[in-house]
Amino acid sequence: SAASDVYKRQVYVNGEMVGTAPPRVTLDAPAGDSVVEIRNDSATAYSRTVNVRAGRTVRVSHDFTQKNDAE
Repeated sequence: SAASDVYKRQVYVNGEMVGTAPPRVTLDAPAGDSVVEIRNDSATAYSRTVNVRAGRTVRVSHDFTQKNDAE
């Protein structure tokens, strides 16, 4: 169901589970490249490499209800 798609997304950074969303997951990460993966049991995982700069915030989100043929 659509309601269950909204909950229980597991968030991983560099292969380590760091929390579930919602609520929003906020964490401190060292500067440099990190791989962020968001998993949802009912859809293909979303993965993105982000470059974290010292003192900056990087936001990563994904809408599992949208189909994207390019991924």
